[in-house]
Amino acid sequence: MPGNLFNASEVIDMGIAKEKKRRDFYALAAKKFKNKDLQQLFTRLRDWEDEHVKKFTEIRDSSEES
Repeated sequence: MPGNLFNASEVIDMGIAKEKKRRDFYALAAKKFKNKDLQQLFTRLRDWEDEHVKKFTEIRDSSEES
């Protein structure tokens, strides 16, 4: 039997934390590049990660209500 078991909320929280780290990285990368195409790419990636954070948060919150 495994020693480390996590409940669904804990696993989702770990996913949210990873999505936030990626979102913050992409935001930083967008600021570092002078090339407009790269700025737009990293900004779009940042926005997608932010959407993932919102979706995972909704999933976590709805699973806690059940």
